[in-house]
Amino acid sequence: MTAATAAPIRCRVVAACLASLALAVLACGGSEAPAGGGEPPTAARVYRVGAHIARLPTAADPLLYLDHEAIPTFVGPSGEVEGMAAMTMPFQLADGVSLAGFAAGDPVMATLRVDWAAGQPVVVTAIEPAASGAGDR
Repeated sequence: MTAATAAPIRCRVVAACLASLALAVLACGGSEAPAGGGEPPTAARVYRVGAHIARLPTAADPLLYLDHEAIPTFVGPSGEVEGMAAMTMPFQLADGVSLAGFAAGDPVMATLRVDWAAGQPVVVTAIEPAASGAGDR
């Protein structure tokens, strides 16, 4: 397997893991407050993150792949701050989000909505061109 084929496979594995986590939270009664004192995992959170477009959606793969910077305040399904490392991963686009004028490699600022109780827990709700250097890791 080459590096070029490994990256999309790794991204799909990350997406599958996120989906599995969301299902596990729902199956375990995700509306209860966690024992560790964190906020309930059903509370939706919004993050603005710098990134570069790694791959635009296609007919065969309708997900947007972003190479995003670290999100140190990312709250996981337990309701605890877990942080998220910088990585390339696929994202679902919210209805009405346009990628017109964007190309692979473009630096962007993306708004992510994370709701662990939703069917699709992580969704890009907005995307805009970033100032030069945004999203650099």
